[in-house]
Amino acid sequence: MTDDEELIESLVSSDATRPVVVSPAESVFWRMVVAMTSPLWLGIVVVAIANRAVRGQLPLFVLHERVGFRRSPLRVPKVATAAVASNQRRCAGLIEVATGAPVELEVGGRSDLWMRSMGVDELPQLALVLAGKMRLVGPRPVTQSELDEMIEDGAEVGIDVLHPGMVGLWQVLDRHGYELDERRQLDMVMIDNWSGRLRRQLLRLAARQALARLRSG
Repeated sequence: MTDDEELIESLVSSDATRPVVVSPAESVFWRMVVAMTSPLWLGIVVVAIANRAVRGQLPLFVLHERVGFRRSPLRVPKVATAAVASNQRRCAGLIEVATGAPVELEVGGRSDLWMRSMGVDELPQLALVLAGKMRLVGPRPVTQSELDEMIEDGAEVGIDVLHPGMVGLWQVLDRHGYELDERRQLDMVMIDNWSGRLRRQLLRLAARQALARLRSG
C-alpha cells in the first residue's frame, strides 16, 4: 500500500454514504475566523507582492479564469510567482490574467519557490472565502477544458455539490500523481465522507505539511 493509499484509508471510506444535507457554502463560523485573521494574511500578501515589486518582477498578481460552484465563472487570485508570456496583461503589466489550461511555471527566485511550496501565493483566495464564493475545504476550481474532460461520460464533479475550496483531499496527497478523472473521484469520495471532523483533519494535515516544508527549507 502506498503512502497516499494509507492516508486516504485513514481519512475516508470508499463506500461511505453521502450525508443528506451538504451545505455548499462555507460556514459563518469559519468565515468569521477568516475575517478576524485578515490583518495577518493580508499583511503576508502585501509583503509577498512588495518583495516581487522591489526586485522589479512582473506581474505582481495573477487572476486565473476558472469554473466554480455549479459551473459558474470564477476568477481565482494568486500572488504571482512567475510570468507566462501567452497570458493577458493588465494595469501596466502588474496583473496577469490566465485564461487557458494550466501550464508548468518556470519559477526561478528562491522567494517565489518558497511562496509556492508554502502556499503563500494562494492566500488572496481567502478573500473569496469571505465573499462566499469559495470554502476553506472543498474541490479545487478547474479550468473549462479540465471540466469538459471530467464530464465526458456525464460524471458528477465536486463543484456541482460544493463551492470550490482552498484545501481538499487531492491537495494533501501527491497531487502530481493523479489524472483528472482520479482527481474528480477523490473530490467525490471527500464529499461522500463529508463531515466537520474530515474538514478539520484536512486543514490540520495541510498545516502540518506546510510546517514540514518550512522546517526542511
